Amino acid sequence: MKSPAPLIECIKCGHGTKHKVVREYRTQVDDRAETGNIYWEHTQIVECMGCAAVSFVRKTSSTEETDPWETPIEKTTFYPSRTTRKRMTGAYTIPKKIRNLYGEVIRATGIEAPTLVAIGVRALVEAICDDKKCKVPRQLDKSIQKLADSGYLAAAHVDFIQLQRFVGNDAAHDAEAPDENELEAALDIVESLLTTLYVLPANVKRMTKSGKKLDEWKAKQKPKAVPMPATPKTVQ
Repeated sequence: MKSPAPLIECIKCGHGTKHKVVREYRTQVDDRAETGNIYWEHTQIVECMGCAAVSFVRKTSSTEETDPWETPIEKTTFYPSRTTRKRMTGAYTIPKKIRNLYGEVIRATGIEAPTLVAIGVRALVEAICDDKKCKVPRQLDKSIQKLADSGYLAAAHVDFIQLQRFVGNDAAHDAEAPDENELEAALDIVESLLTTLYVLPANVKRMTKSGKKLDEWKAKQKPKAVPMPATPKTVQ
């Protein structure tokens, strides 16, 4: 007998929806002779009843981990992961090399690998500096400053990118897992940089009608040349 349709966050709908159980499997391993424990696993193939997206649900429990009433604690894992960060809007406008690296970073957020994510975010900044011809070999801090000196980054934003660099350095050089809040902030910062350098310029190119009006407005703002007064003739 199949389980009733569970309410699960749909990977496509982005909110909780009822899912039809397409197939399910239950296993039990009695290992009391060796470890003194019994292990249970309940695996389901489920389909969203709204958009038909398919997911896998794996529930595990054992007598090894129980609550105060000695009831086995059930752990649930979803595939694809529900903890994966959503991609930024307009990612398709980013150069392919950087876009592929960004995709890897986003996928890493869904496998609970914060150290890898932090290293990936640092690599993203390096790739951006390289794309904009601002890379200083083995000196990311100077590469970031060169982005600002070249006009790609506002001076007020340099510190934001440098903060992100420290998170990446700790992960890359000291194998130190970043704090969850700091990692989220680092991702926000690098996505804002990608938006500024690639997404917004791509959007501007699409605004051809408004672009012409902007050019006309800029032309009107230019100060008109004032003719120099004639030099008076000297009477001998």
